[in-house]
Amino acid sequence: MKKNIIIYSLILFFFSTTIYCKVKSSNSDRKETHQEAITPVEEKIKGYFNNDDLEDYIIRDNTQQEKNVLTIFLNDGKSYVKKGMLEVVTDDFETIENPLQNLFISNPRRGEILVGASCCGSFKTTESNYYKFYDEIDSWILYKKTSATIDSDFLPVIDVAYQDFSYSIDGKNRKNDELRARQLKLFKEYNEEKFNILYREYKKAAETKTVTKESGNLNFDKLAEMVYNIPVNESNIKQYNDLAYYIGFTEHDKAASVFLLKIIIKKEPTRVVAYLNLADAQWGMKQFENARESYKKYESLMRESGKDTKRIPSRVKERIK
Repeated sequence: MKKNIIIYSLILFFFSTTIYCKVKSSNSDRKETHQEAITPVEEKIKGYFNNDDLEDYIIRDNTQQEKNVLTIFLNDGKSYVKKGMLEVVTDDFETIENPLQNLFISNPRRGEILVGASCCGSFKTTESNYYKFYDEIDSWILYKKTSATIDSDFLPVIDVAYQDFSYSIDGKNRKNDELRARQLKLFKEYNEEKFNILYREYKKAAETKTVTKESGNLNFDKLAEMVYNIPVNESNIKQYNDLAYYIGFTEHDKAASVFLLKIIIKKEPTRVVAYLNLADAQWGMKQFENARESYKKYESLMRESGKDTKRIPSRVKERIK
């Protein structure tokens, strides 16, 4: 179980990102302080922070206790030019204890800056603020926030919220209703396409009996954003359930199956087959106690709904013992 904690905490902490490269400044006379104090050192984070193909960098100054200052330098092909500064303060995070001491910065996608904080213990909570570079305003806008907490089964519960696109790091208050509407439409279209591709891919793999080897590099953060854009509803819940069912047969993505099935059950708590699929995926992950509870719930719902209990697979009774 301790292994699960490590695996899923790392997945949550570094979800779908290019992990930042930390380089200490040449100021070698600075000494490390105790863990509870802010270490007076600059860090260089490399990445592709605007929309070109040239690698840029950010200098993070965490020498002030009340804020961190991120200075962005863009590569113009000849030199690095200071483009802007982003101040990160405690109030940027709602639930993280000592966020400035638990800060991380990365480049999840080209043109994006992720500023997040994560704390503490086995049931870690992570908050992430996503800034995206838009050529039309020549600056980065805070466009998305996510909050993720490790649940009792050591899988994350993730909330996604798109922002109003009014805050840009150049300090200008902007009314970007048109830009926001256009972007939200693109996000929805992208995630609809992604959902359809995943469904077709895993269904075909199940039909050809190759699904055990299938790996779509399924990522909790991306799945949460897909569900946010394409909410589970009456018209698509069967497809979502089937997708999770197919994923449950994979060797390495069973956790993604559990992640989706928990969302499905939250939407429709009496969906009988979802509990069977959930139990099977949990059993495959060696989460035996959780699986037994899901099998029991499945069996109970079968009886309560008046369904033919003879259809209950033999493995259910064997595994409940």
